Amino acid sequence: MSTSLVALDHEGKEQVPTGEHTARAHAWVLKLTKGNIRFSRAEGDYYTGLFRVLSDGGDAVAEMGVATGGVSGDPVELAAQGRLGTVRGAEGAVFLRRSRLPDDQLREVWRLASGGKSKRALGLENWFLAMRLTALAQKTGVLDLDRMVAGTDALRMPDFDVDPDPDLSLGDPSKVVAEAAISVAVTDPTSVGSGLSRHTVFTITTTTSLAFFMRKNTTVYRRYRDVLWLHDRLCSVYPGVIIPPLPGKKAVGNMEAEFVESRRVALEDYLSRITHHPRLAKSFDLQTFLGATSDGLAALKYIIESGVSRGPMNADPGGAAEFLSNVWGSISSGVGGLFERRQSLPADIGVDERYNRACAFHQGIHAHLMKAVTAADALEASRRATAYAMARLGAYTVELAQIEHRGERVGAAAFAAKAKRDARRARGEPVDGDHTPYLSGADAGAAGGGGGEGMTMGTDF
Repeated sequence: MSTSLVALDHEGKEQVPTGEHTARAHAWVLKLTKGNIRFSRAEGDYYTGLFRVLSDGGDAVAEMGVATGGVSGDPVELAAQGRLGTVRGAEGAVFLRRSRLPDDQLREVWRLASGGKSKRALGLENWFLAMRLTALAQKTGVLDLDRMVAGTDALRMPDFDVDPDPDLSLGDPSKVVAEAAISVAVTDPTSVGSGLSRHTVFTITTTTSLAFFMRKNTTVYRRYRDVLWLHDRLCSVYPGVIIPPLPGKKAVGNMEAEFVESRRVALEDYLSRITHHPRLAKSFDLQTFLGATSDGLAALKYIIESGVSRGPMNADPGGAAEFLSNVWGSISSGVGGLFERRQSLPADIGVDERYNRACAFHQGIHAHLMKAVTAADALEASRRATAYAMARLGAYTVELAQIEHRGERVGAAAFAAKAKRDARRARGEPVDGDHTPYLSGADAGAAGGGGGEGMTMGTDF
């Protein structure tokens, strides 16, 4: 099955690549043998972003300098130039499992996206197909390419938990990741840029055997503000977890060798501690920070900041026209029988993309606010429960201290009694509980004033 991905402009015409300044696509069309599949702009942004997070290519892999930015330009053109790379099977499998679909369905997703026979890696056009197939499986539980081409199902964005709601559970801090399971080294601080834009880039090398990490051996280049972003994300997503403090900023003298070295050591310690936390280690933000290219990290930041993974799919844009057309139909069928539904015609209203985007944006903001209220309530309840548990712990600690105090007093009395007995023995005075030793006859006579000679006597009392 041959595939080709085409970007469309706002008039629905295919865009002609004109270099890295190609206008942002209004929509996308994936041309298949069975038919065409249309993708909205939101889908294109989301799927391309995920592809860049997972991609093994791109200029950012080898160029440390791009730690200050990402690969820009038209994704279709960049993919054709080989600059976006591919998503390999190993990384793709670990990521697709975040969808919580069964492995047999995920294997089928990969096979269908590959064109009928599983490939070692997927290009951008295959990745778009894999994402839509995942959304179909999550919504309907089935994988049917004909059904997807027909577009009869109202789908939502595929959920990979890349931008999760706050996790308010406290967790068990005693369950840590084994020391040998992952190691992170921060090395080679390098000054990049000049003047006010001068900053330090660190080399971060990660080696792990953890199954939920997409890549097992990585080397990436990060600056301090990338670590700051990661810290803020972890604090936002895991408000119930005690996260280690981040090394502070320094406005003046932050390029001095001594300060840079102290920051390197502090960053290495910080990353080591969070990677050995059982819940933080599974964070997609942390895994992307440690394993993705600089372009991939920038893509994840965009996905989160834009909220594109949470919004509607809008595979067939035109929501405003469809909505108003339905309203017109409802009115025509309900006013005194003057109109009948079969006679009503859909309102001929043009698509207002700006209005659709504004509606989606405000709906997303409202959803975020409601989730924030729910999260705040849950956090308050969690803190009340924590305060109660701490109060009980304090009461138990006081009781334990009292028991230990009584035990110390009993021990002191026993020590004093023993010392008193030892003193009486030293003076030759009898002590209750002592045993009279065995004595020879002569000794017994001397000690007791009589007794037969040579006669051994004695009693073990």
